[in-house]
Amino acid sequence: MTLAYAEIPAPGTAPKPRSRRITMMADWGIPIGAQRDLLCMGGTYVDLAKIAVGLSRLLDRAYLMEKIARYRAHGIEAFPGGMFLEYAFYHGRSEEFLRETRELGYTLIEVSDNTVHFPGDAKYALIRRAIDGYGLTVLGETGSKHVTTDTATLIADIHRCLDAGSAKVFVEAADVFTGGEFRPDVITTLATEVPLDALIFELPGKWIRNIHQHQVHSLMVRLVEVLGPDANIANVFPEDILVLESLRQGLGVNVKLPPKDGADPEGQADRTPRPRSSTSAS
Repeated sequence: MTLAYAEIPAPGTAPKPRSRRITMMADWGIPIGAQRDLLCMGGTYVDLAKIAVGLSRLLDRAYLMEKIARYRAHGIEAFPGGMFLEYAFYHGRSEEFLRETRELGYTLIEVSDNTVHFPGDAKYALIRRAIDGYGLTVLGETGSKHVTTDTATLIADIHRCLDAGSAKVFVEAADVFTGGEFRPDVITTLATEVPLDALIFELPGKWIRNIHQHQVHSLMVRLVEVLGPDANIANVFPEDILVLESLRQGLGVNVKLPPKDGADPEGQADRTPRPRSSTSAS
């Protein structure tokens, strides 16, 4: 790919496959034609694509296999939403789910416990079964979509997912973005206990009460600010793929450029609009 404006300096991104700077896109039913256009435009910046919740069950088998293959052709691994595996587990159909997952061409699954309670060590046993029995790569998940989880509980669950064989672990947005406010204390604590490369931080979605689009953007900004451009970020909507990459490369909104050589002769180092305080004159 030959990028436009090649004479303008930009840091670029690492080639695939990447172990950091992972971007996971949420696919809530992208038609194949739109998928083709999207990947031609921004597929370079996407590593994983989640066919959200149980949408895989609603698609024609051949159509779904074509979607999976198109993602892989662009170096993107697709996987079914973790809540679909929870649903299968609830109905006693975990083995059928894992077998069909392999036959469809998926090589990756998410093991979560958001809506279904996994008794005892069942969650970790399922991770091992997916790896040993079906050769799948597993992404574990910790936290809740609806309530904040105690940080010590998060850390213990992350370690158990990794010990069971998970390649990485998703951290639910509700645990780092509570009440519309980013929680850097949680990030700092996780960073001292778990290698950050092993974590993928999820963005909140419309399924979380009182979450607005500007808050989703704010969390993207804060994750890149706090963790750096190589932060692993998940649940990115298709229209935000280039938005996130612009933040990673310092080309987006809310990006502050440092003074060049200790000086800022044009006074343009920071052109980000700042909200006026309530005491500002109108």
